[in-house]
Amino acid sequence: MFNKFFKIIVIFITLITLQNLSAQTKGSITGTVIDKSTGEALIGANVILQGTKQGASTDIEGKFRINSVEPGTYTLVISMISYSKQVI
Repeated sequence: MFNKFFKIIVIFITLITLQNLSAQTKGSITGTVIDKSTGEALIGANVILQGTKQGASTDIEGKFRINSVEPGTYTLVISMISYSKQVI
């Protein structure tokens, strides 16, 4: 039960902003991390772009923003104490 309750973290990637698709343009990845069972924002969750050193922590509203992201497809790794790590 404990594992099931804390297992799922839902990520809503609200926006993947890539201002231009030219090779020199960088964008950002933003989103919100919430607890699936309660719907509450998770404060201080770590969101990392897998295979890079880029990442961010969520704020008091569960929101994060990773800046200076090259255009492409990324895998997000979300982790927080008391929750299972999620890969999106």
